[in-house]
Amino acid sequence: MTTAPSLSAKGRISDEQFKFFIEYLSSRYGFRTPPEKRVLLESRLISRLNALKLNSIEEYINYTFKSKESNDEYQYFVEQITTHKTFFFREDYQFNFLSKNLETYVRTRSTSNQLTCWSAGCSTGEEVYTLGMVLNEKRQEIPNLDFKIIGTDISIPSLKKAAKGLFTSMKELIYPFQ
Repeated sequence: MTTAPSLSAKGRISDEQFKFFIEYLSSRYGFRTPPEKRVLLESRLISRLNALKLNSIEEYINYTFKSKESNDEYQYFVEQITTHKTFFFREDYQFNFLSKNLETYVRTRSTSNQLTCWSAGCSTGEEVYTLGMVLNEKRQEIPNLDFKIIGTDISIPSLKKAAKGLFTSMKELIYPFQ
């Protein structure tokens, strides 16, 4: 009589499997996954193993990446491996830098004042909207500033929420650049 693997053994990622994940994420999305993230990856994938009633990471890899049958698991995988941490003025040092250096940057450009900003990994959009607030505020100093902001993410649910531009809660929204 065989028994199902214990929860800890069930979700263990072998060296070969970890190499598969990091190479896949690097080549597909440009993600850098250091070795110390292995335990985090294991902990995030165990819920999918349980939901799918799979007994190992190898079964999960076969089901998600190698199956000839269509399934929706890939999107669940994306949701599990991405971090959805976002809020207004997150990593405020970036917005401070932009606010302090934008006028000089625009002045030294030989082309127009058209600025295109890309928020890669924009999640649900709070940082994209923060960028818009900062740039809109800078129009007082740079009246002919014209900008476009592009937000991208691999999470479809996050992008759908970002596109709506509706936020249910804001931590104290203080504009720190005045």
